[in-house]
Amino acid sequence: MNISEVSQIYHITPDTIRYYEKIGLIPPIPRKQNKRDFDEESLKYLEMVVCLRGSGVSIHDLKVYSNLLQEEGETGEEQIQWLHQQIKELKARKWNIEQSINRLNNKINRLTKGENQ
Repeated sequence: MNISEVSQIYHITPDTIRYYEKIGLIPPIPRKQNKRDFDEESLKYLEMVVCLRGSGVSIHDLKVYSNLLQEEGETGEEQIQWLHQQIKELKARKWNIEQSINRLNNKINRLTKGENQ
């Protein structure tokens, strides 16, 4: 699969994919006739990066995770700890977002009733 097809699947630009490869978030993509040819393994890496970036994980933290993947394979204890930490942080963000939504809904309700504050 070429970079254009992959970028459409994951709703990111080809430049973003190239950047992720350049900084080591995803391993080097195999080439066919000097063009990136994404295999199943490449897609798995990219899918995880896109998922984590979409949930707000920083590039720096993704580099840490990428290094863990390359050092330990698929079952490393440090990977598990890192993933648990990300879940904890995502749950905290989710709680904060839910609080913000509730506050905004309350404000809308007060404004709808003619209250100013």
